[in-house]
Amino acid sequence: HRSIVDVVGLVTPDNAWRVVTRRLDDWLPASRPEWLVLHRPPWIFEGVAVYAEAEGEYVEVEPERWPGLRLLRRKE
Repeated sequence: HRSIVDVVGLVTPDNAWRVVTRRLDDWLPASRPEWLVLHRPPWIFEGVAVYAEAEGEYVEVEPERWPGLRLLRRKE
């Protein structure tokens, strides 16, 4: 069983207020998902995930498999 965390708030109501209040960096630390799907190039809501990857919290899996998207997995 895996949960879906929607950064825009369509399926994750807690994130809707983050979008409204422009707190675009709160969703990742609050949910700590195991997997991330990011756009290539990243959308504005995904900046915190790019930062987390740069800090070594996430690693890209199967680069270039999906054109326009990136799959990252959280390091344990």
